[in-house]
Amino acid sequence: MQEVVVVFSDPFTAEGYRRFMESQGFSASAFCSQEEASAAVKGKLLIAEHSDCVDGFALLKGEPEAAVFGVDVAKAQDVAALKDAGALDAFIAPLPPGALVEALNQWLDNSEGTPKAVKVLSRDDLADFVKALMEKRSVYAPVETRDGLKFLKVDDPAAVRITYTSTVLPPKRVFAPEEETLLRFNLKEKAVEAVDPGIEPKVLFGVHPCDMQAILRLDWAFTHRNPEANYIHRRKDTLIIGVTCVPDENCFCQNLGTWNTREGYDAFLVDLGDRWLVEILTERGVVALSGIAHLKDAAAEDVQKAKVVKRQMAIPQRPVTFQPALLPTLMEMAEHDKTWVDVGNRCFSCGTCTLVCPTCYCFNVEDVVDIKLEKGERVRRWDSCQLSTFTVVATGENFRKERESRVRHRMYRKYYWLAQRFGETFCVGCGRCGRYCVANIHPYDIATKLESRYCLTLTDAVLGK
Repeated sequence: MQEVVVVFSDPFTAEGYRRFMESQGFSASAFCSQEEASAAVKGKLLIAEHSDCVDGFALLKGEPEAAVFGVDVAKAQDVAALKDAGALDAFIAPLPPGALVEALNQWLDNSEGTPKAVKVLSRDDLADFVKALMEKRSVYAPVETRDGLKFLKVDDPAAVRITYTSTVLPPKRVFAPEEETLLRFNLKEKAVEAVDPGIEPKVLFGVHPCDMQAILRLDWAFTHRNPEANYIHRRKDTLIIGVTCVPDENCFCQNLGTWNTREGYDAFLVDLGDRWLVEILTERGVVALSGIAHLKDAAAEDVQKAKVVKRQMAIPQRPVTFQPALLPTLMEMAEHDKTWVDVGNRCFSCGTCTLVCPTCYCFNVEDVVDIKLEKGERVRRWDSCQLSTFTVVATGENFRKERESRVRHRMYRKYYWLAQRFGETFCVGCGRCGRYCVANIHPYDIATKLESRYCLTLTDAVLGK
């Protein structure tokens, strides 16, 4: 496991970044003193501030393997000098989680030998590229419909659109469709037949990093304790090709660190304007994309331009107002906060937020029987915890009758319960829920409000005071 040393003069900030680095799979230790940290950084990854309290140049003399700095605004002129002194990257503070993840990707690429290959795809050749993929596998990609972009099985390569902000429904629908038949039964013949979706070799094309992170979280959910066979069968033998996002004001993936991650991808496309840089990340990706004539070898200037594009896009659309790794602790404190009543009074309980969410996986199962009561199907459909009937039980009681309790339940599901179980929040910052909410309720706003209200109590709790 890679070791990380985190150095921030503020103990709360140091602990926040330490927990965040551990959520990214690193072994992390935190320091608030430059002197204490200097002896610990040798040969390790350094994440630190550069300010009047912490001297980044002095920390670099401790010979870390790589270093990323959040530079105080008053010392902005030191950004270039820190890189010249050996820093991997440096950002004007605060250090956004998304920018940090991008820097980590660069470091891991160098240490692990990825990408395996780098190609270029002309914008004019996109349809031909999709067609070439279709000759090898089924292709699912964003396709324009009268209801907006949706991930659908591609029939016409020219209909594929991969320069977009968000699809209406997330790509999870490829593995867990809105409605599916689980089994068919014949009461007269006393026969039951399970419906197996089978394993279809396919390419999921044009997936944004936040949606890829959502798929990885669904992988946890559907394989934990009682593995879900239908999801697993649809998920198997799927080649996933990602693409850089076109974020809008609703996106906060940079705040959560889910922006521009590479985990889970076989290949990734970086938008360079008139072309894409194609980073082939796995051996499976090398095999699947071999022989496609429209992929040309990338030039050095293409790779350099991609670095600039990714650096520019790492700037958060919204201010970094909360520590993503501390959201479970924040939720623990805010259970009885009046915010839930305020938001509940605005909510229409329509369920839109859960239906467009890439990590919600609640469902309902119904038996649909023909008019003769002889044959039927057991059908599974997406369901929503925001609907007033969701928690009605057989005896008529409804244990989440109030709207505020349902709103709170959803936020706790995303930022507390599942985070406690799987180690990551189940919100990836895609912004769909806020984008499509008719009441303009946005989880970023809720988290920001709670953070400002509980900042002192949260600090004490995190630091064990």
